[in-house]
Amino acid sequence: MATPVERWMIPYLTGRCFDWALALADLIENPTFVAVGDPQRPDHVGLLVDGMYADVRGLLDKKGFLTLNPSGIPPENWHDIDIEVVDRSVVEFHAGVAGIEPPYDGCEDIDEARESVERAEAGGYLDWLDEERAVLTP
Repeated sequence: MATPVERWMIPYLTGRCFDWALALADLIENPTFVAVGDPQRPDHVGLLVDGMYADVRGLLDKKGFLTLNPSGIPPENWHDIDIEVVDRSVVEFHAGVAGIEPPYDGCEDIDEARESVERAEAGGYLDWLDEERAVLTP
């Protein structure tokens, strides 16, 4: 279930979703990245987890993932929009870390996103992640 958008979440819904998706992917074994819009120039990205979509707001169904998306898709049009699986390299390119191997040492934006993931987890926004820990990389 999605949470209300808090002020600290806004950067990760308005351009820095790439950083956040990469930071969250650190915690999930074999993450699957998904994109809204053109797969080469996505409007928004997140992760696919057990048929649901994860971003800074939590674990969402398709409608939830699209409704608050930065491209401003009206709720009544969510069913017309596709969410596509994209390669990690697409997300890395838009995060500005293309060509740098994970864990992206020295990239302040990714480090800030990791702190945000920790904040989300501590705040209960990622409760679903505890269930996934059985398959997470330590």
